[in-house]
Amino acid sequence: MQISLQFDEFFDNKFRKIFEILNSIFLISRSAQDLCRATRTTLLDRRQAPDAADRVQLRASLEQLANAVPARDATSLADRLEAISKQVAARWTKRGVATLNFMAAPVHGCYYLSTDCFYVEINIEGSSGRVAEAKVHHIDSNHPNQQTSASKNCPEIIQCLTKGEFQRFIDHLEGLMAIYDIPNASAQDKTRGWNALALCEDDLARLDFEISASQDVGAQINLGALGFLQPRAGGLPLKMTYFVAPMDKLDVNTKNLRKLNGQIINDEHIGNVQLF
Repeated sequence: MQISLQFDEFFDNKFRKIFEILNSIFLISRSAQDLCRATRTTLLDRRQAPDAADRVQLRASLEQLANAVPARDATSLADRLEAISKQVAARWTKRGVATLNFMAAPVHGCYYLSTDCFYVEINIEGSSGRVAEAKVHHIDSNHPNQQTSASKNCPEIIQCLTKGEFQRFIDHLEGLMAIYDIPNASAQDKTRGWNALALCEDDLARLDFEISASQDVGAQINLGALGFLQPRAGGLPLKMTYFVAPMDKLDVNTKNLRKLNGQIINDEHIGNVQLF
């Protein structure tokens, strides 16, 4: 008899807990109309301002949406360039680096992304939206008229803009901004720093050409004094690959050794590298 009472008490407690859970679920649950009404009320209620975390999330979402929209003509590409300039400027302003500005002359098809130390000039054909030219100009702050250094057309920037690889274009801008990221330095000192870096890169390029003119990439890495050297391209820094592991030289599909080149090294991020 005692066992039976304990058994009944056990089931009463168990079912009581189950009913309490079901009742709480019923009270929490709402119909589809109730959910729609609550969502609409929440969206229309602007009394509560978004906090810092909400703004960061909103900015990240807007950047993802902007990157997903293709640039099909000159107007959309110009809008994308302006959005990229604001995105990059927001990152570097927090670090105390000169902001990145966007200027447009759509009548002439010229668009500029500029700072106090350099500017990127992009020429877009209005009829087709094709990127005709992309040049990087470094401003000489030590010159009375602040002349710019001799600039060349940058096919790497043209290629990434033509293919819609805007993250690659952002990498070019980030690399240019990093050149002048010298804390507590004047514009003249930053110019001297860039001139010294450019001369050093020219010397390394000449030395590399004399040593490895007749060698393939693998021989340059194994036998060359500098390894495999890739000169500065647009805003991407000079890259020196001085070691590649034996397993990275193996083609996984054919199980044979493959002939390395710059594209394989860059795309697969293999080897030990030094950036300047």
